[in-house]
Amino acid sequence: SGDDAVYDGPMWWNGDWEISGDNCTCMGNVYVLEDISTSGWGDVEIFGDLYYGGSRSGNITVHGNSYNYFPLGDYPDTINLDYYEAHYHVKYTAADQMADEDGTESPGDYVRLTFNADGTIDVNGGLDTITIPAGGIIIYGDNCNIRVQGTVHGRVTVVAQRLKVRNDLFYANGTHSASEDDSFAGISIYEIYYVSQTGAMEVHGSFYQQDTSNSELDTDNNDYDLYGTRNRGHHVAEVGDWTLHYDPYLNEFPSPGLPEKAKIINWHLR
Repeated sequence: SGDDAVYDGPMWWNGDWEISGDNCTCMGNVYVLEDISTSGWGDVEIFGDLYYGGSRSGNITVHGNSYNYFPLGDYPDTINLDYYEAHYHVKYTAADQMADEDGTESPGDYVRLTFNADGTIDVNGGLDTITIPAGGIIIYGDNCNIRVQGTVHGRVTVVAQRLKVRNDLFYANGTHSASEDDSFAGISIYEIYYVSQTGAMEVHGSFYQQDTSNSELDTDNNDYDLYGTRNRGHHVAEVGDWTLHYDPYLNEFPSPGLPEKAKIINWHLR
């Protein structure tokens, strides 16, 4: 954890959680599969209950109850890409990538998706335009990196080799939460980069990184707010104050392909 990190809502940590940041706060219940501890000057204050399956040590203040067991199951380590490859609406390959003008990550080539409040998506600076269908859209990057930004109107899932969230990614509904009309999920096989060079950064959606390393966060010392969920920690480079807000409506209004579940289309008994 970085210094002064605030986690707004319940948090589920699938493994050990070592808090190295100073003055960290959790505004909700905390679930840690294994050990929870602090190191160095790290400390955390939990305004809720703490559940941990291993050990507890260090500067941890719990204002609710503390339970030495983990009531939930493991978060899945992998995703089934076969589903998205079979059910995508739009597919891009490495040949569709363009050089990324930020020049801050390697590799620096991405398909650039800019979301508009009217339910369209500009591709690579306007070379193409996609209209999001009423039932939502799955955009699949086959060995392809994808960059996203803008105002999402529709239900969208983006699957990429590497995913970059650039500047802001808002919902068009005017709230910080998913809704029947607006929902976003970003799934990355390798890294996810959250990068802003234009000021404070606000991101809405659910983000899943299959690679076990931390995602990269760099806002050029500006503030950062994520309204949604993510399954990896942040490797903080240059960032101001940052807060992670849980969005319970992502469960009620998931984007296409989430969660993966079987549907019985017809059933015959003899």
